[in-house]
Amino acid sequence: MKKELAEEWAAALKSGEYQQGTGGLRPELDKYCCLGVLCDLYIKNNPGKAQWLELPCSNSKCFSVTTMEQASDTPTRTVLEWAGLFDRNPTLTKDIGKFKGGEFKGEPITLVLSTLAQLNDSGEFNFNQIADIILDQHDEF
Repeated sequence: MKKELAEEWAAALKSGEYQQGTGGLRPELDKYCCLGVLCDLYIKNNPGKAQWLELPCSNSKCFSVTTMEQASDTPTRTVLEWAGLFDRNPTLTKDIGKFKGGEFKGEPITLVLSTLAQLNDSGEFNFNQIADIILDQHDEF
């Protein structure tokens, strides 16, 4: 992943502008998955090229990012190319135990929680911790 964009993404996650949500890129109007924040950065940095699309989801509404080629509940190909990502849901390749609770625990958490979406949806990692993991591992994504 592009280092400059990893830094921008991490800063956005830490900014307090975004409230963490689970179960989709933007499961509610005011909540985002960490990957939804990346899509929102694409929308803000590329006016007119993408937007949030409101869709009916089970008993509520959810939001999907739509670019010229598709609407998706994961980052679209256009967003991936812009960010320099290889995968719609980046896989963690290093132990993230040191980010749990702000201290190194030593357990190889990556075996259980192996993608950014899993970290986000686990309830065990907040946006600040996920931002630190992105900065630590962006060159592996």
